[in-house]
Amino acid sequence: MKQLNFIVTELESIEKILQSEDLRSNRETKSQLVQIFSARTDSNWYESLGNTIKKVFPEALIIGASSVGEIYQGRININTNVILFSFFEVSELKLFSYDCPLGMETIIGENLLVDIENLKVDVKGVLLLSNPINYNAGKMFNTLVENGIRYPIFGGGAGDYDNEGKSVVYDGLCCNKQGFIAVVFYGNDLFIENQTYLDWFPLSQEMTITDADEKCVKTIDAYHCQDTFFC
Repeated sequence: MKQLNFIVTELESIEKILQSEDLRSNRETKSQLVQIFSARTDSNWYESLGNTIKKVFPEALIIGASSVGEIYQGRININTNVILFSFFEVSELKLFSYDCPLGMETIIGENLLVDIENLKVDVKGVLLLSNPINYNAGKMFNTLVENGIRYPIFGGGAGDYDNEGKSVVYDGLCCNKQGFIAVVFYGNDLFIENQTYLDWFPLSQEMTITDADEKCVKTIDAYHCQDTFFC
């Protein structure tokens, strides 16, 4: 497996990148995955990038998500676009894309499990890109866990800088504001290992959320949040 990462500013940037021999030399690999993480939330941007990449890599799976802070070479960048090209010599990939209306999370999660099972392959891992702002992505994820999956699941949630619920996920064809994408990885010589790096430490005494609505914590330990440091 080989991975190459790039920062892209405009559409012309990706056109130049696609001319590089480093990328073009991998056009014959068995499987190709392209991931786009961008500060932008307009669908035309993702579709333009995807169509440009397909001219050079017509067989690639192309996915993406709007992001808040784009990671490149171990550093977080702001208001930019990062594209990851992953090339697999012998392993294979399968893409599933779902709409997920509010209230359908459990059913859609079960549909994903059925679709994966119907592949009848030795699944090594599943990459999920979800849009958690407009539906309960946690409920969908819990459906997967409760059904005893035997492979690692990894990925992340889309966001937007303005926090206006405009985040999108992209499945290579179109953008979705209320759905998720799953990429199934499989192959006899593929190995995926989950690592957790969340070294959280408590900063004060334990506290309890005592009042909240759908999007906002209102009180902690019965104190209004606007009067405390914790908002």
